[in-house]
Amino acid sequence: KKFNAINRMIKYIDKNYKKKITLDKLSKVSGYNSNYVSQLFKSHLGINFYSYLTRIRLREATHELSQSRNKILEIALDNGFPDIKAFNSAFRENFGKSPTEYRCQLNSENIKNDINFKKQFISIENKLINNKLIGYVSNKDSYYLKNSSLNWEKINKLTECMTEPLHKLQELTKELVQTTDCFEKNIKDLPK
Repeated sequence: KKFNAINRMIKYIDKNYKKKITLDKLSKVSGYNSNYVSQLFKSHLGINFYSYLTRIRLREATHELSQSRNKILEIALDNGFPDIKAFNSAFRENFGKSPTEYRCQLNSENIKNDINFKKQFISIENKLINNKLIGYVSNKDSYYLKNSSLNWEKINKLTECMTEPLHKLQELTKELVQTTDCFEKNIKDLPK
Protein backbone atom coordinates (compact mmCIF):
# COMPACT_ATOMS: atom_id res chain seq x y z
CA LYS A 1 0.00 0.00 0.00
CA LYS A 2 2.83 2.38 0.91
CA PHE A 3 4.71 1.51 -2.28
CA ASN A 4 1.63 2.33 -4.39
CA ALA A 5 1.16 5.60 -2.48
CA ILE A 6 4.79 6.59 -3.15
CA ASN A 7 4.42 5.74 -6.85
CA ARG A 8 1.28 7.90 -7.08
CA MET A 9 3.08 10.81 -5.40
CA ILE A 10 6.12 10.48 -7.67
CA LYS A 11 3.92 10.39 -10.77
CA TYR A 12 2.02 13.42 -9.50
CA ILE A 13 5.25 15.35 -8.86
CA ASP A 14 6.73 14.35 -12.24
CA LYS A 15 3.58 15.54 -13.99
CA ASN A 16 3.00 18.72 -11.95
CA TYR A 17 6.49 19.89 -10.96
CA LYS A 18 5.90 23.21 -12.71
CA LYS A 19 3.07 24.01 -10.31
CA LYS A 20 3.17 24.73 -6.62
CA ILE A 21 3.11 21.37 -4.84
CA THR A 22 2.59 21.13 -1.10
CA LEU A 23 2.57 18.27 1.36
CA ASP A 24 -1.18 18.81 1.68
CA LYS A 25 -1.66 18.13 -2.05
CA LEU A 26 0.49 15.03 -1.79
CA SER A 27 -1.48 13.82 1.22
CA LYS A 28 -4.63 13.90 -0.93
CA VAL A 29 -2.85 12.01 -3.72
CA SER A 30 -1.42 9.38 -1.37
CA GLY A 31 -4.24 9.03 1.13
CA TYR A 32 -1.86 9.65 4.05
CA ASN A 33 -1.63 12.73 6.25
CA SER A 34 0.93 15.36 5.30
CA ASN A 35 3.36 14.59 8.17
CA TYR A 36 3.44 10.93 7.21
CA VAL A 37 3.97 11.79 3.53
CA SER A 38 7.23 13.49 4.43
CA GLN A 39 8.33 10.43 6.45
CA LEU A 40 7.41 8.10 3.56
CA PHE A 41 9.60 10.05 1.18
CA LYS A 42 12.53 10.07 3.55
CA SER A 43 12.29 6.39 4.44
CA HIS A 44 11.67 5.02 0.93
CA LEU A 45 13.59 7.43 -1.32
CA GLY A 46 16.31 8.58 1.08
CA ILE A 47 15.48 12.25 0.57
CA ASN A 48 12.63 14.42 1.70
CA PHE A 49 9.78 15.54 -0.53
CA TYR A 50 11.14 19.04 -1.06
CA SER A 51 14.59 17.72 -2.13
CA TYR A 52 12.96 15.34 -4.59
CA LEU A 53 10.80 18.12 -6.05
CA THR A 54 13.83 20.42 -6.33
CA ARG A 55 15.84 17.73 -8.13
CA ILE A 56 13.07 17.19 -10.67
CA ARG A 57 12.81 20.93 -11.26
CA LEU A 58 16.59 21.28 -11.59
CA ARG A 59 16.77 18.33 -13.99
CA GLU A 60 14.26 19.96 -16.29
CA ALA A 61 15.78 23.43 -15.88
CA THR A 62 19.30 22.23 -16.75
CA HIS A 63 17.92 20.52 -19.84
CA GLU A 64 16.22 23.75 -20.86
CA LEU A 65 19.38 25.77 -20.13
CA SER A 66 21.28 23.62 -22.58
CA GLN A 67 18.56 23.35 -25.23
CA SER A 68 17.06 26.84 -25.36
CA ARG A 69 18.02 30.48 -25.37
CA ASN A 70 15.27 31.44 -22.92
CA LYS A 71 16.15 33.87 -20.18
CA ILE A 72 17.15 32.32 -16.89
CA LEU A 73 14.19 33.94 -15.12
CA GLU A 74 11.81 32.36 -17.66
CA ILE A 75 13.45 28.96 -17.18
CA ALA A 76 13.18 29.27 -13.39
CA LEU A 77 9.50 30.20 -13.50
CA ASP A 78 8.66 27.64 -16.20
CA ASN A 79 10.10 24.87 -14.04
CA GLY A 80 8.27 25.62 -10.81
CA PHE A 81 10.71 27.84 -8.96
CA PRO A 82 8.90 30.73 -7.26
CA ASP A 83 11.57 33.30 -8.24
CA ILE A 84 15.07 33.71 -9.63
CA LYS A 85 16.62 33.82 -6.15
CA ALA A 86 15.24 30.37 -5.24
CA PHE A 87 16.42 28.99 -8.58
CA ASN A 88 19.92 30.46 -8.25
CA SER A 89 20.38 29.22 -4.70
CA ALA A 90 19.10 25.69 -5.48
CA PHE A 91 21.30 25.57 -8.58
CA ARG A 92 24.40 26.76 -6.74
CA GLU A 93 23.74 24.36 -3.85
CA ASN A 94 23.44 21.36 -6.19
CA PHE A 95 25.97 22.22 -8.91
CA GLY A 96 28.39 24.63 -7.24
CA LYS A 97 27.78 27.35 -9.85
CA SER A 98 25.09 29.71 -10.99
CA PRO A 99 22.77 28.90 -13.91
CA THR A 100 24.54 31.59 -15.95
CA GLU A 101 27.96 30.04 -15.28
CA TYR A 102 26.56 26.62 -16.15
CA ARG A 103 25.15 27.88 -19.45
CA CYS A 104 28.40 29.64 -20.37
CA GLN A 105 30.36 26.48 -19.59
CA LEU A 106 27.96 24.47 -21.75
CA ASN A 107 28.34 26.92 -24.62
CA SER A 108 32.14 26.74 -24.54
CA GLU A 109 32.06 22.92 -24.33
CA ASN A 110 29.51 22.75 -27.16
CA ILE A 111 31.72 24.89 -29.37
CA LYS A 112 34.55 22.38 -28.86
CA ASN A 113 32.25 19.43 -29.53
CA ASP A 114 30.59 21.00 -32.57
CA ILE A 115 33.70 20.21 -34.56
CA ASN A 116 33.14 16.52 -33.84
CA PHE A 117 29.36 16.40 -34.12
CA LYS A 118 28.72 18.68 -37.08
CA LYS A 119 31.09 17.19 -39.61
CA GLN A 120 30.02 17.47 -43.20
CA PHE A 121 30.25 14.26 -45.12
CA ILE A 122 31.41 14.30 -48.70
CA SER A 123 29.21 12.99 -51.47
CA ILE A 124 30.19 9.62 -52.92
CA GLU A 125 30.10 11.27 -56.32
CA ASN A 126 32.97 13.61 -55.47
CA LYS A 127 35.60 12.70 -58.07
CA LEU A 128 38.46 14.25 -56.11
CA ILE A 129 37.74 12.01 -53.11
CA ASN A 130 37.20 8.98 -55.31
CA ASN A 131 40.55 9.59 -56.99
CA LYS A 132 42.13 9.82 -53.56
CA LEU A 133 40.57 6.46 -52.66
CA ILE A 134 41.97 5.02 -55.84
CA GLY A 135 45.37 6.30 -54.74
CA TYR A 136 45.22 3.92 -51.80
CA VAL A 137 45.22 1.01 -54.20
CA SER A 138 48.73 0.05 -55.33
CA ASN A 139 50.47 2.60 -57.54
CA LYS A 140 50.36 0.34 -60.60
CA ASP A 141 46.63 -0.32 -60.22
CA SER A 142 46.02 3.30 -59.42
CA TYR A 143 47.71 4.40 -62.66
CA TYR A 144 45.48 2.24 -64.84
CA LEU A 145 42.32 3.24 -62.98
CA LYS A 146 43.12 6.91 -63.32
CA ASN A 147 43.94 6.63 -67.02
CA SER A 148 40.92 4.66 -68.12
CA SER A 149 37.19 5.05 -67.96
CA LEU A 150 36.46 4.49 -64.30
CA ASN A 151 33.98 1.98 -63.02
CA TRP A 152 32.17 4.47 -60.77
CA GLU A 153 29.78 1.84 -59.49
CA LYS A 154 32.63 -0.11 -57.90
CA ILE A 155 34.25 3.07 -56.62
CA ASN A 156 30.93 4.14 -55.09
CA LYS A 157 30.70 0.74 -53.38
CA LEU A 158 34.19 1.28 -52.04
CA THR A 159 33.26 4.72 -50.73
CA GLU A 160 30.04 3.48 -49.10
CA CYS A 161 31.80 0.70 -47.26
CA MET A 162 34.36 2.97 -45.63
CA THR A 163 32.27 2.68 -42.48
CA GLU A 164 32.00 -1.11 -42.82
CA PRO A 165 34.53 -3.48 -41.28
CA LEU A 166 37.97 -3.70 -42.81
CA HIS A 167 37.39 -7.10 -44.43
CA LYS A 168 34.55 -5.63 -46.52
CA LEU A 169 36.91 -2.90 -47.69
CA GLN A 170 39.53 -5.50 -48.56
CA GLU A 171 37.01 -7.49 -50.64
CA LEU A 172 36.07 -4.42 -52.63
CA THR A 173 39.72 -3.53 -53.10
CA LYS A 174 40.30 -6.99 -54.57
CA GLU A 175 37.39 -6.37 -56.96
CA LEU A 176 38.98 -3.06 -57.94
CA VAL A 177 42.32 -4.79 -58.54
CA GLN A 178 40.58 -7.40 -60.73
CA THR A 179 38.86 -4.58 -62.59
CA THR A 180 42.25 -2.92 -63.02
CA ASP A 181 43.71 -6.13 -64.41
CA CYS A 182 40.86 -6.18 -66.90
CA PHE A 183 41.60 -2.56 -67.84
CA GLU A 184 45.27 -3.39 -68.19
CA LYS A 185 44.51 -6.24 -70.58
CA ASN A 186 42.15 -4.05 -72.59
CA ILE A 187 44.74 -1.30 -72.82
CA LYS A 188 47.40 -3.78 -74.04
CA ASP A 189 45.01 -5.08 -76.69
CA LEU A 190 44.35 -1.60 -78.08
CA PRO A 191 46.09 -0.82 -81.36
CA LYS A 192 49.02 1.48 -80.93
